[in-house]
Amino acid sequence: MRIILITTIIILLVCAGLYFPQGNAHARGHALVDQRTKLVHTFEGLQMLVMEDPDVLKRIDTNGVVILESQMMEIIRTSKRGDDLMKWMNLGSYNCFMDVWKHPLRFRFERVDTLSGKAEVMVWSIGPNGIDENGKGDDLVISGEVFKP
Repeated sequence: MRIILITTIIILLVCAGLYFPQGNAHARGHALVDQRTKLVHTFEGLQMLVMEDPDVLKRIDTNGVVILESQMMEIIRTSKRGDDLMKWMNLGSYNCFMDVWKHPLRFRFERVDTLSGKAEVMVWSIGPNGIDENGKGDDLVISGEVFKP
């Protein structure tokens, strides 16, 4: 009887995600989906930034150097319609500067062409392990081109 009771308690704890500190696979899956959604939302915000203020590319031409979230927030705040963009990028739970694990996002702008208003952008979350693996390992990445119309 005692073995059945202990086994039942362990099964309930595992199902509730309380026995293992990382939680259950279902909860981790939701976190990954939530983070991918946040990355898409962030990338859309960067596209709006370049569309609204193409001159912003002159300030973010960092030659591939990683831009941290605090620097990116300042670039957006000081852009044309920066207040509107900051509101859009921070809608509800969509803080576009922090990942779902409360780590700051990373931004990289490469091949910035200020004449045509285009740039290759990479935005990534350092993932649940909290280690910046430069877009590799468990890091979640979205990348593509942003451009003025």
